[in-house]
Amino acid sequence: MKKLYGVFVSMLGLWGALPAEAQTITNFMWTNGVDNVWSAATWTNAAPPVAGGSTNYGIVFSNTTALVSSTNNLGVGGTTNGFRLNQLTFAADSLGVNLYGSNLVFMSGVGGAAPAVTQHSDSSVFIANNLSLSNTTTFGGSGSGALLVGGALSGAGGLTVNGATY
Repeated sequence: MKKLYGVFVSMLGLWGALPAEAQTITNFMWTNGVDNVWSAATWTNAAPPVAGGSTNYGIVFSNTTALVSSTNNLGVGGTTNGFRLNQLTFAADSLGVNLYGSNLVFMSGVGGAAPAVTQHSDSSVFIANNLSLSNTTTFGGSGSGALLVGGALSGAGGLTVNGATY
């Protein structure tokens, strides 16, 4: 019995050494063609993201029919002091977005996905929110539209910029 117990304990040790499965990003796609707040907006997931967000959330702005103002009213206080997310993407078909509201807190996903802001649109994007970079966050993308940040940048994470339109 002692020998079997020792094998079992050894196997438990190996179990902890196995790599964690990468967590997938849950994308919420804004499909409104009008100004709106996040809690009342039309999202492709049929429901808005939960208040406070999650480290596996991706927010995507796509298929806007005009320049839209989008207000994040889903931030919460506490240790994150805002809305947690991993990815913020402006798709190629976005006709411009102005973001307002609660702080955006960029964090690595549970599976290790690095946080990023990606601008694929040829229209300009303005982010008035304060941005907290808990982990190194990459700003990049293939769009020629400018990405302007008007809020404060803070946090322990670094900032990597790939592209000339920032």
